[in-house]
Amino acid sequence: KSLYDNWQDPQDIGHVFLCIDVQRFLPLDAFRQSMDAYIRQVKNVPTAPGVAEILIPGEIEQRIMTARKQDGIPFPQTVAEELAKLCSAYGIDLAQAVCTA
Repeated sequence: KSLYDNWQDPQDIGHVFLCIDVQRFLPLDAFRQSMDAYIRQVKNVPTAPGVAEILIPGEIEQRIMTARKQDGIPFPQTVAEELAKLCSAYGIDLAQAVCTA
């Protein structure tokens, strides 16, 4: 199921977070240079037929974040309708309550 397009069904996903202090193993600049070289190497691998681009972890999310900052955050029509109902029930002007900045 799509984490971004399917808002009705449970996603059945989990998360694991791991933090590593890279500087305990090597200088941060050396790590960054090594990672930059690795990313260039991965992205320069020929793509399979029908694959437009090789993406690294987090790249899709970075692009989405940039688009959201520029264009706003979309949400389902059902959420908009529910907000309108709640605003109406509590006498709140929805147009004034929505942040557009």
